[in-house]
Amino acid sequence: IESYARHKQLTPKEVHSLRQQQSKPVLKAIHAWLQEHQPQVVPKSLLGKAIGYALNQWPALTAFLQDGRLALTNNESERNIKRVVMGRKNYLFAGSKRGGESLAILYSLVQTC
Repeated sequence: IESYARHKQLTPKEVHSLRQQQSKPVLKAIHAWLQEHQPQVVPKSLLGKAIGYALNQWPALTAFLQDGRLALTNNESERNIKRVVMGRKNYLFAGSKRGGESLAILYSLVQTC
């Protein structure tokens, strides 16, 4: 669904509509399955922990349904922040320790703005 929306270059309004029609029913079924199986699973088991985590994080997981501008994943943010993290590491000893720290702070500030 997300790949189709990107490929077709849909507007945020069109993406929202598509998600309501196609993604929301799938998520509704997943949520029902999680709620149905949670009482049947030992809470401390791996599956029990996974179900509990999914249900606890449900609002965040489904936030993308509310707005067509929201991305399903945070991959783009992760890619962008990786440059900041690598820059801080690479510039740590630029000239001097203090100079490297100053450069890392400045680099982080500029990239996150």
